[in-house]
Amino acid sequence: MRTLALCLLVLCACGSGTVISSGSYDQSCATDVDCVPVFQGDTCNVCGCPNTAVNKAQVTRYETDLQSLRTKCGPTPAVACGPCQPQRGLCTGSKCSARPE
Repeated sequence: MRTLALCLLVLCACGSGTVISSGSYDQSCATDVDCVPVFQGDTCNVCGCPNTAVNKAQVTRYETDLQSLRTKCGPTPAVACGPCQPQRGLCTGSKCSARPE
């Protein structure tokens, strides 16, 4: 219970200045291999799993931005995260998305 309370405190303290959005990156594609699953949401979420996708050319920029935003989160509580459901990139209508494998 104490860990849950600490986790909630950390999440609430972050605010919207720590949110990463796939809409900030190129999501155009021609085939599924153009798309890489990434996490979208509050970067202070210790257990954030991939839930959308961006063009593979944007992955380095995305990861740099993700790490930069996470520095605003403060101390990370010791939380045991469950495994993420594997996602695969999908190109539909020339736009990347993610779907469960």
